[in-house]
Amino acid sequence: IEKCTIAEYFGLGNDNRIFLTGNSETPNADYQSGLDDPTYFPDTGMTKIGQDTSAIMGYLKQHDTMAIIKSDNRQDAEIYLRTAEMTADNKVIFPVRQGVKGVGAVSRYAFASLRDEPLFLSSEGVFALVSEAVTQQRSTQERSFFVNSVLTKEPELDEAMAVVWKSYYLLAVNGRCYVADSRQKSGHEGYE
Repeated sequence: IEKCTIAEYFGLGNDNRIFLTGNSETPNADYQSGLDDPTYFPDTGMTKIGQDTSAIMGYLKQHDTMAIIKSDNRQDAEIYLRTAEMTADNKVIFPVRQGVKGVGAVSRYAFASLRDEPLFLSSEGVFALVSEAVTQQRSTQERSFFVNSVLTKEPELDEAMAVVWKSYYLLAVNGRCYVADSRQKSGHEGYE
């Protein structure tokens, strides 16, 4: 727990637990705190997410789901989905299921939500976690098409940092800043 570097709040109905990850000794594990108590982590609160050949890079929340984004991996999925539910005996559990395969995160510091659209940086550019309204199937969509020819050639993308400011997703790397303006739309009319 003490070596974890990434934290996110999540829970059933509200964000009443904290999840930690980023420990280099257990790269594919995360730890769940007690109910309304971020100082207590029960010994039963650890979950291993996928194979240990790829690390958890960060979390993105979308509606009632927490997406767990791992680094690129050719052996299993890069995105896992955690939900919260109540059992018959009134215990809250957090089942995890495999999500999207194909795009993993490259930087632990480039996770942010722009206008409720969860974004992360991969070696292929900035991607959004999107869901199909009818089936609730989740997938990823590229959001940096117009700058990828320059962005994906940047050295040390693993050190890139992002923040949302007003209506902008600002991605800084190597003294450059790439900006996504949520007020601008381009590409297919159904997507931003």
